Amino acid sequence: MERWSGFGSGATAQGVNNLALGAASQTEGEGASAVGPGANATADFAGSYGYGAGVAGEAGTAVGPWAQAFAPYSAAFGASATANATEAWYWGHGPWPTQGDAWPWAPTLRAMKKRPQRSATVV
Repeated sequence: MERWSGFGSGATAQGVNNLALGAASQTEGEGASAVGPGANATADFAGSYGYGAGVAGEAGTAVGPWAQAFAPYSAAFGASATANATEAWYWGHGPWPTQGDAWPWAPTLRAMKKRPQRSATVV
């Protein structure tokens, strides 16, 4: 059984357990969320939050106006930040989508949670 919700003028939520919240926002896939005017989440478990934010990579996250996450498990935070590499986080802003600072992280968040904590002693 498909459960989806679309709220806002022209909002469409297609797929299983999806949420589209905001004018012209749309979702496709499974478990996707698009929140904000023109936000799009078109992959499974993707989340886009912000004006014109878009996610096309599985389990990707885009937060901020025009933020884009195209690769699987990638995340883009900030205005016009773009994540194109798998399991990469991009944090930045600028008038063009390619601007911003990039930190590619090899482990996913799930792997990081399993990593033992280490401490250092300064003498």
